[in-house]
Amino acid sequence: MKQEYINRLPQEIHLLVQKIECHIDSEINVKVDESRPHRLACEVDKHGATILTPNDGYFPEASVLHELLHIRRFCVNNVPRIFVCDSYQNWNPELESGLTYLDTNLEHFVIVPEEIEYRPDRKEYWDSRICNKIEKFDLLNRDNQNQGFDALIYWAFIHHVFQEDDLIN
Repeated sequence: MKQEYINRLPQEIHLLVQKIECHIDSEINVKVDESRPHRLACEVDKHGATILTPNDGYFPEASVLHELLHIRRFCVNNVPRIFVCDSYQNWNPELESGLTYLDTNLEHFVIVPEEIEYRPDRKEYWDSRICNKIEKFDLLNRDNQNQGFDALIYWAFIHHVFQEDDLIN
């Protein structure tokens, strides 16, 4: 990772960057993608790993940590990802989007507890994020299959990650 970004990170996150880069024998790149919403993401392929940021000034350490944990799982731990094979004849954008969404949500079952272990204050962030998503459910619209899927994922996530009565209720 370029020094200008390393300098923005605390020592323990800098050490995580070094360990990952040493293992993959490649620098983790940082790329500005102005089309992104106001949050970070990561891309991983056979050539290496890249953290995407909406602008050069936006590089919050907690979000960097989150993306590094994803990168470590994919590049160091070799955790497989869910995706549509190029040869699948029934491919469509909705299928690909749905599988990417599923993969990301399943990843968070592992990533979020690790993130909270590094940064206990992130528990409040994730608690708030899940509460906001649940509050947006349209309980009267029982035909919305995506909402049912989301409810199932969030229910499992809450029970696995938080294990607290207030959020579970």
